[in-house]
Amino acid sequence: MNLYEIFFGYSMVVDEDKIVDIGMEGNIEIENIDLVIDGKGNFLASGFVDIHNHGNMEVL
Repeated sequence: MNLYEIFFGYSMVVDEDKIVDIGMEGNIEIENIDLVIDGKGNFLASGFVDIHNHGNMEVL
């Protein structure tokens, strides 16, 4: 894992306002699902994270 690695094919489980599990899609046991959001083709950034960037730019 490195700073610029993007993980594909993962699922995340949220209970109330907390992330309770993250794992490969299909490997997470889920009971009593209230809502499923299909996020394929999108990015997920938990918390307050500024995901705006222009790649690996060096400071001049």
